[in-house]
Amino acid sequence: MAAPPPPAGVLRGHAAAVTAARFTAADGAGEPLLASAGADGELRLWSLRTRRTLAAAAAHSAPVLSLLPLADGRLLTHGRDGAVRVWDGAAALALVGELAVRSYSFCQCAGSPALLRGWPPASPPSPPAATPATPAEPAGWSSALLASPSEDAQEVLLWDLRQKAAARTLRPSSAGGEGLAGRRVGMCMCLRFVQRQPAEGGGGAQPVELLSGWEDGTLKLFDLRADLPVSSSKLHTEPLLCVDAAATYAVTGSADCAVSVVELANSNVAEGILGSICQLSIPVTNEAQGSGGVSSLSLRPDGKLLAAGGWDKRVRVWQTRKWKPLAVLRQHNGTVNAVDFSSCSRWLASASNDHTIALWSLYPP
Repeated sequence: MAAPPPPAGVLRGHAAAVTAARFTAADGAGEPLLASAGADGELRLWSLRTRRTLAAAAAHSAPVLSLLPLADGRLLTHGRDGAVRVWDGAAALALVGELAVRSYSFCQCAGSPALLRGWPPASPPSPPAATPATPAEPAGWSSALLASPSEDAQEVLLWDLRQKAAARTLRPSSAGGEGLAGRRVGMCMCLRFVQRQPAEGGGGAQPVELLSGWEDGTLKLFDLRADLPVSSSKLHTEPLLCVDAAATYAVTGSADCAVSVVELANSNVAEGILGSICQLSIPVTNEAQGSGGVSSLSLRPDGKLLAAGGWDKRVRVWQTRKWKPLAVLRQHNGTVNAVDFSSCSRWLASASNDHTIALWSLYPP
């Protein structure tokens, strides 16, 4: 590998570890904005042109776990105070909605494509009803779904933010495949919605499904039409901490110093098995408890690159055609908690325990 490039810029302003960073709607000049959140509950919106904070808000009374960009420049945050809140980025981060999900673990929530691209509606979300409700239609692209772990993180809750209904519950214990039915998998560690590309000759588009990573290293795929897991594979020997996905494959990161690449568009998925394509090893660097644990993954929107943020303070980049390592980026002095590519595929952001966010411009699309 060639010598890694220096960052194009470093954003400083957070007074605590930066726990989340996501690119969001572009400014008037067409440059994407960056949202970030910290362990002290603060939410910030940054300009990439000036490298300065545009707005800041005290979003939560506990660390922010999740940060999701919504339509019209709005942002959704999920904190360890058990609350999900929606903020208007065009109005100095004014609070426009709130939902109590009662999730206090380390697992980040996930948003469906309809939630990220076409929500919120004119009115903010309403508190859930006291009893569960049967969904009026199958969960798919039309549903503004939010997935979060349950209070004890043993199950997954599925919220439809269009409806005044309680969350639906997804239970991992009914999964088939590889003799995993009924085996305890521990706490839910990560979530990601996906729309798989059908296998060759397999017909039209597939419905939206949910990937979930578990404490024992298992990855499960849920069918949201039936709220049941349909495929499962144990990919790691330690907790599965992060997952990202494309139409034909998913990537997972773990505390076991490895990134797994999993096939999603084959016939085995229907038989309850998620087949592994390959595993990418993270060398132990002895800079963070002697481990190369992976805390965050991001696939570039053009599908050409994968970035991984690690406990060893590094960001690693692979090309996805043959999964060849391209670069190891060194800038941070603490664990890299989040990595994210911009929608234009030009920028990569990495957020760290060292209170900073690094901006990288590498391998132009």
